[in-house]
Amino acid sequence: MKLTWKRQTIRPRTPLRDLAMGRREKETIIIQLEHDGVTGFGEAVPSELYGQTLDSCEKTLAAVASCSAMIRSRSSRSSSG
Repeated sequence: MKLTWKRQTIRPRTPLRDLAMGRREKETIIIQLEHDGVTGFGEAVPSELYGQTLDSCEKTLAAVASCSAMIRSRSSRSSSG
């Protein structure tokens, strides 16, 4: 399993209706997950209401990717031995 992500600015045709009324753009995180030849995409949108930020989302994604790499490593060792 491979997990990657990047920040992306979205600019909707009409202003976003949120706490900062009338914002014309918002930065989000686009996520890509690959496993066994299948690729999926998703989006992480941090919520200020819960104290989430783009940085905290990326930190969590990095932790998940690290755990995934560790599991993959253990799995390949056990299947080869």
